[in-house]
Amino acid sequence: MDLPRQQANSECGAFYGLTLSQDAPPEKLTIAFATADVTLTGWRLDRLADDLRDGDLLAVRALPARYANLDKSRCSVASITVEPVGKD
Repeated sequence: MDLPRQQANSECGAFYGLTLSQDAPPEKLTIAFATADVTLTGWRLDRLADDLRDGDLLAVRALPARYANLDKSRCSVASITVEPVGKD
């Protein structure tokens, strides 16, 4: 998979695009909405991006980093940051 990966289309149509950066741990997933950019940091976020793109994601919550490797088959989100898109 070539990274960073950008996905502009989604089945739910609620967001404009995704950018996944796996340059160094933790990974960073940025989701662009009309009114804000949401940035998730964590591990194995490609799975979360796929679920979001396919419309299969119901909710996301952050857990302390110490829980990141408890289940290596699941993604782990360490932090969620919301940055409003300003009017210029």
